[in-house]
Amino acid sequence: MVAQPIEVVEYHRLSRKCLQCGEVSQANWSQEIVPGQDLGVRLQALIGWLGNYAHMPYAKIQELI
Repeated sequence: MVAQPIEVVEYHRLSRKCLQCGEVSQANWSQEIVPGQDLGVRLQALIGWLGNYAHMPYAKIQELI
């Protein structure tokens, strides 16, 4: 059904504390990440397609993924 298998990617965001002023700065998230979402864009699209166009129940989508 799916041309490519689902790829699970774990992202890390570095943060560092300045030794002089104590300010903590963090790196930006990758451009591939949708803010506030745990799923990538391609996986969200697949889930949306399965639910809306294939009329697959959410329980079956969870089982598939």
